[in-house]
Amino acid sequence: MRTFALVLGLWLALMSNGAKAGSYALTDGSHVVGDPESYRDEGVTILKSDGTRQEFSWGRFTSEALQQLHDDPSATAIGKAFVEPFIIDIPSERNCLS
Repeated sequence: MRTFALVLGLWLALMSNGAKAGSYALTDGSHVVGDPESYRDEGVTILKSDGTRQEFSWGRFTSEALQQLHDDPSATAIGKAFVEPFIIDIPSERNCLS
């Protein structure tokens, strides 16, 4: 019974890990599915759902996708700072608190 519970727990963990992958729209009309792995001045590296990594410049993402990358729970404050200059109309924290 413990083995079954262990296997079930591992399976659920793997399934929930894959379920968090985002889908980000690109300006050419396509989408990239995966998790942002590292944010830099030049863009972001996405760990795609097939296990490969691909780098994307900020200019390749739509405004909505940039907002998604900014709001991603795994994005650090530094990562958010890289995305912010490319997002139009980010509400400031001051406006949110008042």
